[in-house]
Amino acid sequence: MMEQSMVTYTAPKAPKTTFPQITCNTTFRIFCPKDTAMPGWTQINSLKSFEIILENPESIGFELFQDYVAIKCGEVFENAGKLMRSAILTGSLHINWNLYIVSPPHPDFKKGAHYHP
Repeated sequence: MMEQSMVTYTAPKAPKTTFPQITCNTTFRIFCPKDTAMPGWTQINSLKSFEIILENPESIGFELFQDYVAIKCGEVFENAGKLMRSAILTGSLHINWNLYIVSPPHPDFKKGAHYHP
């Protein structure tokens, strides 16, 4: 009678992401048409900055980032996400995205550098 030996295999663990999570302190200002007979614009502001946390930033391209930001802004202010997503999809009205990184090793992204993706 042959003896059977049990072989076990443990798969290697997936490497941890090479990028840490990124916390974005976010504010927004949206201008939308007034609901009045007179033409004009209504300004919608986030009342204060809020955090948007990107768990795996290396897996998100700019389009997904925009969509994710719109969703998160919609959680803070009703309809903000809907307005942003509509503007992203149609290109009207234009969204001006600004990026600032508070980090000495990245001077190109300082607020004064006026970086626009």
